[in-house]
Amino acid sequence: RALKQVAQMQDGIKVPRNFNVDPTGQWLLVANQNAANVAVYKIDQSTGTLKPTGEKVELGKPVCVLFVTPLK
Repeated sequence: RALKQVAQMQDGIKVPRNFNVDPTGQWLLVANQNAANVAVYKIDQSTGTLKPTGEKVELGKPVCVLFVTPLK
């Protein structure tokens, strides 16, 4: 599928250095470099809009969001 902008979020993101959609396609994580956290958004599967979850992982100056597949 092609990406298309459907909205903009202003939820306290100061410098969105990187973002990534989780492997299930249900969550968007945003590395918020200057606020020192990673913000979590729920992706509406029918519209593609984002809903802030209020969940943030605090850490120093994140620059990249990666998902790692466990080794078998």
